Amino acid sequence: MEDRKQRNTKPYSPEFRERAVRLAMEHRDEYNSESAALSAMAEKLRCSLDSLRVWVRQA
Repeated sequence: MEDRKQRNTKPYSPEFRERAVRLAMEHRDEYNSESAALSAMAEKLRCSLDSLRVWVRQA
């Protein structure tokens, strides 16, 4: 039962998402492409690349 509850909760807080988007946007000019920037930021933040990409698109 506990595992089921944990899977239904969002793994990243809204504050984390906002910070991740802000960092990705601030540093994307330091990379050859947006994809490279998002990949590097996702690795540094230890979050999913797909999640970060979605958050940036939504912003």
